[in-house]
Amino acid sequence: VAYTSVLNCWAKANNRRERELAAARSLRILDEMEKRFARGDYQVKPSLISYATAIRAIGNSMDDDSAQRAEGVLRRLYELQKSGKIPGIRPTTSIYNAVINALSRAPGNRVRFAKKAEAYLEEMHKRYAKGEMEVQPDVRTWAAVLRSWSMSGAQDAAANAQRVLLQLEKMHEKGQTPVRPNYVCYTTVMGAFANSRQPGALEKMEAILFKMEDHYTKTQEADMRPNTVSYVTAIDAFARKNERNAADRAQATVDRMMKLYSMQLGHVRPTRIVF
Repeated sequence: VAYTSVLNCWAKANNRRERELAAARSLRILDEMEKRFARGDYQVKPSLISYATAIRAIGNSMDDDSAQRAEGVLRRLYELQKSGKIPGIRPTTSIYNAVINALSRAPGNRVRFAKKAEAYLEEMHKRYAKGEMEVQPDVRTWAAVLRSWSMSGAQDAAANAQRVLLQLEKMHEKGQTPVRPNYVCYTTVMGAFANSRQPGALEKMEAILFKMEDHYTKTQEADMRPNTVSYVTAIDAFARKNERNAADRAQATVDRMMKLYSMQLGHVRPTRIVF
């Protein structure tokens, strides 16, 4: 517990010096836990939480090799599973999610990391289909892949994020996955279009917001309710793009938000951040 608590501190490091050290220190702690366990000190057996927390610390670090280090922990877990040196240790969905999140934040070629994130999603599907039930992708997996594309800086980042989102929608409709997109997934893709310079990006962003509003109004399903971030993303995009009728569209978004809130169906309440 003590070792994992220290790992959690490194994962939450916020000053520059600590973040520069976080990756190396986290890996050193894992090494020490494994060595002590191998010597018979079973009270310090590393758990899956230990490994996931270490990956989060690596992802939060300012290490130039954070992507490779995070992936290295995943490979390490498969090696431990194969050797049986630490009973019960094997990669899980939470481990893959931590790696994909680390890739989305890593410095370097973010387009390559986004492609890797999507490749890990596909790997999880294949492993799950072969019987590895503990690596079934969940909504956080998909959201992390969408975030990787959204933050990639690629010219076609929004198109790729939308492609992945549509893939999830189709798979859910066909019963190929119990996972369906939620407001986090949709808002992430909205953000990708908000930052896109491609023609029609604002219209596609706005269409996603309309879709969430309509779905929630009809069903009151909380996981589809657009939140404050959804609206701020849209309004900020209209303000920054300065396209024709941008001011009117921003005002219409605020007016619509107020109208939906007044229906008392649970729509998000406008705040001063929105105004």
